[in-house]
Amino acid sequence: MQVTYEAHPNYEQIATFHDDDFHCIVAIHSTRLGPAFGGCRLKPYLTHADAMVDVLRLAKAMTYKCSLADLNFGGGKMVVIADHPTRDILLKIGEVLNQFAGSFITGEDIGTTPDDIAVVNEVTPYVARIDGSAMTARGVLSAMLAAALYHKEWGDSLDGVAIWVQGLGKVGMPLTYMLSQHDHPNIYVSDLRANLVSQACSLPGVYSLTENDKKFISIYAPCAMGQVVHPGNVHTLRHSIICGAANNQLLDDSYAEVLYKNDVLYVPDWLANAGGVIVGACEADGPYDKTRAETMTDDIGQRLIRVLEMADKEGIPPLHAAKRLAEVRLL
Repeated sequence: MQVTYEAHPNYEQIATFHDDDFHCIVAIHSTRLGPAFGGCRLKPYLTHADAMVDVLRLAKAMTYKCSLADLNFGGGKMVVIADHPTRDILLKIGEVLNQFAGSFITGEDIGTTPDDIAVVNEVTPYVARIDGSAMTARGVLSAMLAAALYHKEWGDSLDGVAIWVQGLGKVGMPLTYMLSQHDHPNIYVSDLRANLVSQACSLPGVYSLTENDKKFISIYAPCAMGQVVHPGNVHTLRHSIICGAANNQLLDDSYAEVLYKNDVLYVPDWLANAGGVIVGACEADGPYDKTRAETMTDDIGQRLIRVLEMADKEGIPPLHAAKRLAEVRLL
């Protein structure tokens, strides 16, 4: 397996591992707080450059995510260019991790599952194997409730508030279930997989989203792929709150200012979706304590309140305030 290293401003290490049937990039943004933590994302990127853009943004976000969640881990990410995981690919991922000797730890992400990570674990100890999807959903709900409370439009509950969950995968589906347990749920869902939409719509207060419904949505929860806020819609989005689990929801961070000026409360994705990395951190610290992970995840709402208070005080978007708070621990 060949290894190519390249430098990038403000990143500690970037390495590409490749052979005839394997292409992987690992980006370590920071180990200032501890070993870099970040999931293993596997997808058929069109080019190496596309994969590099993704891994750099995701690794940096992990640094902020871990810092703001008060975890003693840094930020990193692994992306693998492939259509689907094979045993050979998974074993090579393990070989790659061994080369970092514990300075980078990975877990499941888009395109990989806990079963896949178990195969990786056959050749390396530097993995987190507990499925953090449900905890990620729990954290998004905590952030959503805090944002709704701070928004002051609906009082202290989500009673009857129109919420759109986009994407019914490992996080979107449990989030939809949790929301359906609230009083008078009013939840709209969308997914390219019709069977998952049908499954979600069997829950109380859950409906399949139509194009006409979008104009009535108060809370938009992106839980599929990122870059859902882009040049084509950033100036026209009028949801009161955007709070979801997807990474990299903004095509460019400057869009946070546009949303802020348009009175759209954008909850930084790496704040809202920190439940998964909290699970991984609690597992890595060992032995895993589920109650501790739940308590830390429920604290996401209070962290968001601190972010929103700073944003209001300084007249800046919540994303900028969240970065400032995260950077305090990185000095």
